[in-house]
Amino acid sequence: MKIKVLLLIIICLNSAYALTDRRILIQPESVSDEILKSMRDHLNATQEILNAIIKNDMNTIARVSENRLGFKSLTTTSASHNNMPFIPKVMETLSLGLAQSASELAIYAKNNEKEKLLPALNKVMGYCVSCHNTYRIR
Repeated sequence: MKIKVLLLIIICLNSAYALTDRRILIQPESVSDEILKSMRDHLNATQEILNAIIKNDMNTIARVSENRLGFKSLTTTSASHNNMPFIPKVMETLSLGLAQSASELAIYAKNNEKEKLLPALNKVMGYCVSCHNTYRIR
């Protein structure tokens, strides 16, 4: 019993440290709102892609990957243009990595390379996880 309690304390302390170790993004509230809106859309897009993979719908995978996560999404969202002065360089690099990997996912779907879809989506999600482990909006 003591070991379980000790392990639970260690896990909680590690979790608290991980949460406080993230860098706080300080920017105007309007910028935070746009970033959060964009991230929520990324999450919704990822679910749409997963549903399309289940349904074997290559057109939807390609369209959603490119237009909502890939390089095309960078030209259609106001968050990508107006907010750049408030975005740290590392976050920008992660965002570009996300866009590149999502565009690659779209290409795999267009070419009907089904075996490459999940590894490519995993790469996309890796950029999301890295960014969320590094930053938080206050």
